[in-house]
Amino acid sequence: MDAVSLFSCFWLTLSIIIPGTGASPTTVNGTRGQSVSLPSGIPDRPDIAEVEWNRVSPRTKIVKYSKGSVTYFGTEYKQRITLHPGSFSLEIRDLQRNDSGDYEVIFAAGSGAENKSTVRLEVYAERSCLSGCWLRATIIAVLLLILLSVTVIVHIISSRPGTGAEARLHKAE
Repeated sequence: MDAVSLFSCFWLTLSIIIPGTGASPTTVNGTRGQSVSLPSGIPDRPDIAEVEWNRVSPRTKIVKYSKGSVTYFGTEYKQRITLHPGSFSLEIRDLQRNDSGDYEVIFAAGSGAENKSTVRLEVYAERSCLSGCWLRATIIAVLLLILLSVTVIVHIISSRPGTGAEARLHKAE
């Protein structure tokens, strides 16, 4: 194996194992109105000097951590986000459908080495229908019971001797 092939295999392996090196983004699913935590993918290291979360499209700076201080940007996320120190995960509360998209976390160690990772957020509409579906199901069940009861009563009445069409013909004679 020549040097170029060896380097290509090494880079491909790194891109699969290490986030931010070309691997496909981690996907986090959330439900509208709920909360999610976007993982930073930052290794547990004490020398993290800076962390910055951005929305990829439209390009929006969300929050920055620098030497123990956290700064939140813009109004779109300000009241709905929290950067968790230590893991540097980004919590987004009261999810909205338009929160779906790619988020980028850039982090720098004390040495100045910078890394980047992408997390994809998919926000889905709430599928719970505790009140509406149960009400509809109850109404349908009651209507089916009424229909079944009427069918049974009609069958009982029509199968009694002396109550059907035959009985009326015999009385007329």
